[in-house]
Amino acid sequence: MASDTDTSSYNDTLGENLRESTGLVTIVYYLIGSVGILGNLLVIVVILNFRAMRSKNVNVLVLNQSFVDMLASVLVVAETHIDTSTYLAGVWGELVCRFWLNTVPLWSLLMASTINILVITLERYVAVVHPLGYRNYNEHAKRRLTAVAMASAWVAGFAFNMATTSSTSAVRQHRCYSMVFFASDTWKKVAGVAAFLFEFLIPLAICVVCYARIVHTLGQKVAPQTGPIVASASLQSQGSTVSRQTKAKMIRNVHKTFGIVVVCAIVLNTGNHCLFLAFNFGYPLDFTGALYHVSVIGAFANCCVNPFIYALKYKMFQQGLKRLFCRYKPAAENTSVYTIHTDCRLQARQDTPHV
Repeated sequence: MASDTDTSSYNDTLGENLRESTGLVTIVYYLIGSVGILGNLLVIVVILNFRAMRSKNVNVLVLNQSFVDMLASVLVVAETHIDTSTYLAGVWGELVCRFWLNTVPLWSLLMASTINILVITLERYVAVVHPLGYRNYNEHAKRRLTAVAMASAWVAGFAFNMATTSSTSAVRQHRCYSMVFFASDTWKKVAGVAAFLFEFLIPLAICVVCYARIVHTLGQKVAPQTGPIVASASLQSQGSTVSRQTKAKMIRNVHKTFGIVVVCAIVLNTGNHCLFLAFNFGYPLDFTGALYHVSVIGAFANCCVNPFIYALKYKMFQQGLKRLFCRYKPAAENTSVYTIHTDCRLQARQDTPHV
């Protein structure tokens, strides 16, 4: 490791984790951040506006996911032009370097987002694979457990990044150097492996295994029933069958939606995490080059892609959107706003999936 006074040893690493972007990359960062802010804000408004969504634990977790991703999107915009030449001195300079210039808040939120996806997956896994235990579990206890899980995602994201990034960043000659001051090369490799495992591989691998089990379980539940069809089946029995089929379709829709969320998280995050792991093992990564920026764009894009997935695939969210925009639909001639508002509520209630 370079000595504390010889800054010439740090020149090659200056800015490695302090993003410096120009031109097209800057535009892309601003676009991702803006879309992420607006998209996740819309998800938040829909869930808060639609009581049927708020009553489901999975949607409470989606609400938390959207808060995390929206804040991350805000930081994508705010940190796009970090001034690494800022004159830093004293305790304040160290704090600015260790907790802002090295983009710890942003990467902490990105990790919290991944962990929250894991929490959603585990909630869905228990609900499908162990339905009796899930239904019989006290609702208040479920809510408390959900709150703890959401808080854990935030705490884990910030705690891990502060331990690995803030502790290895410091001010030298009034400049901030990030991810430089490791105790040894071994510790640098350990940090790289830990980041790869806990921020990426382990959470998403668990998600894949859980969804494989969910798909298998749902396949068994909706397997076609054999046996003679009773011609004199009552209308009530037919209605019950249709209701079960509708509910099964809605359940499959929920899990297909969040399965797509997991796949997108894997695809968009793989490049950046693999590059960072390689860097910690000595790969001469150019943090101002195209390869790195493409990987970062992928990681940042994960903050804004989920609202599009919900809008295209999640039936309950689509009904929430319908209710939200129907509420503000202009009144037709000779039709009161109250009547339209009531009709919208009735339509949304009829269309609400119970999963």
